[in-house]
Amino acid sequence: KRTKYQAEEHHVLRTLVDKRKEEAEENVKASETVIAELATIQKNRGEKPSIRFYEGRDGISLSLKEYLSAKGFSEKMDYGVYSYDLMGEIFSQKDLESIEKHRVDNNIRFRALYTGQGEVTVGLKDQELIKMDQEQFPVKCDIGVFEDEVRFHILSDAPYGIVIKNPDIATTIKSLVNYVFELRKAKE
Repeated sequence: KRTKYQAEEHHVLRTLVDKRKEEAEENVKASETVIAELATIQKNRGEKPSIRFYEGRDGISLSLKEYLSAKGFSEKMDYGVYSYDLMGEIFSQKDLESIEKHRVDNNIRFRALYTGQGEVTVGLKDQELIKMDQEQFPVKCDIGVFEDEVRFHILSDAPYGIVIKNPDIATTIKSLVNYVFELRKAKE
């Protein structure tokens, strides 16, 4: 038995090709819709924070160096909350002076709340500080905020640091610091 093949008319083939092309375009549109919906869901959930962990005094020193060398650091405002006394227990006076020198030399604006027995040099260029009563408002860590990155240094016998990159957390801490400064202005 023989099988016979007969060619279709060219217009039938054109219809088949057009139908396949239309199906492919519908699949592309459906895929684009799904992709857009997934992007909206991800945007509404917020950006996942990136978190880095540093251990020991050397880890905190490294964290601080990375923080101070961030691109564009000297062009923006740096925020902080810290215990001057605890910083002195972790860092040498030379380290603390080096941090201040870096800020001054690079015109880094700094707004911070601090506690401690000692007085931080107030009046340095581009620096605003408010000293809080450490008995009433104890501060047990060093918090630094620049752009969307927040640095927490736990200043204990076994110091460690956590750096979280998240705009929502950074904005919240900046707002709290700014709120205290606004309260102070209102009292003056």
